[in-house]
Amino acid sequence: MAEDIRWTIIGTGAWSGTWKGIESVRSDLFGPLFEQFEATYRNTAVRLLAEDDWVVIESRGDVTTKAGKPYRNAYCYVCRLEDGKLKEVTEYCDTQLIAGALAPPPAGVPA
Repeated sequence: MAEDIRWTIIGTGAWSGTWKGIESVRSDLFGPLFEQFEATYRNTAVRLLAEDDWVVIESRGDVTTKAGKPYRNAYCYVCRLEDGKLKEVTEYCDTQLIAGALAPPPAGVPA
């Protein structure tokens, strides 16, 4: 990831928003997200499309939460690379599934 990465999750739910910078993505997005998982989160690519600095990844995630809920989401990541690093991600997924399976991030989502 680039130091100034921007990671956006679409929608209007508790996890929807944009994280700016590698530290925010790691600590404010990935940290509270992965803390809710009982085991290692698996995400499997189904399809990749690439053109110039853009890559689109269709994938499926699978894990069980510490609360015992299955969390199996489908994703479409639209990614922009710069100098060989991930610079921008827009994540499309089932935000209703997120709301039903995960607690909201403790600090909220950055604007």
